[in-house]
Amino acid sequence: MKKLPANRRSYKIPAVRTGAAFLLALILSSSCPGAGARAVGGGPDLPGEVRGYKVERAKVNTKRTKNSDGEKSGEGLITFGTARVSSVGPLEVTLEVPVTIAPVRNSGEVELLVFEGVEVNGTPVSVDDYKRPFNLPKDGPLTLADPLRLRIGTTRALIGTVSEILGPTEVWPVTGRVYVCGRYKHFLLSFKRAVPLELKTSIRNPL
Repeated sequence: MKKLPANRRSYKIPAVRTGAAFLLALILSSSCPGAGARAVGGGPDLPGEVRGYKVERAKVNTKRTKNSDGEKSGEGLITFGTARVSSVGPLEVTLEVPVTIAPVRNSGEVELLVFEGVEVNGTPVSVDDYKRPFNLPKDGPLTLADPLRLRIGTTRALIGTVSEILGPTEVWPVTGRVYVCGRYKHFLLSFKRAVPLELKTSIRNPL
């Protein structure tokens, strides 16, 4: 058998295979939700996984909403409504807070909301996971069917201690982080992810 010259032994990968491999790599690298969303690694301040969902940063593009003054941007993906005291015990006070999700350009189904490091008016509180699935809204704001449950630790079983702990002001600022866990669509593929979002909203003093 005639041997090929040394400079002829290498061969080129067919262009069809090269294009297919490039397309597959492009799809896999674009697994974050929504056009223009840019996901990166978890980062030093984020866990790699939350409740079985891989954590990835992504830009969530909220849509503009209209009011009587004209068109304006929404305040954020998640906003809180007026809180109410649902129970008072010797060790904690529980608040129920309605949650509204702003309309977004992204597509997907949220299966779980996990809250971390939440503070109300500078006071740490614990927030139960929200476990009722919902689709990300596109046409208008969505108020979730069930309220969030915020638990405030206290050793005084008096309803008045809520204002004493959180402050007597009319509006309480709320900060923290929420992991939006679900399945997000990109092209024809669905990806299971937890998207971390910085929480910056407020609730009204229920008392």
